[in-house]
Amino acid sequence: MVYAATSLGHWVATAEMTIRYSRPAPTGETLTVAAEVVRRQKRLVECRAEIRGEDGSLLAAATGKLVQGRRVREGEHPLRAP
Repeated sequence: MVYAATSLGHWVATAEMTIRYSRPAPTGETLTVAAEVVRRQKRLVECRAEIRGEDGSLLAAATGKLVQGRRVREGEHPLRAP
């Protein structure tokens, strides 16, 4: 969710996160993680995400609220600390 929210051009900090676990993730299995921004307000970004197993089964789902900070500068990578 942080990566999705940061794609809007600002660093973010997680303010709230809710996770629902459906089943354990099997070891040695490739997992698929997807996240999207579902709502953007002035400084608050709401996201949702999910993790699925190789067979497409839902392992976990999450929603989160993230607070935007300063803009991401040219050359900074959103997955690494500034």
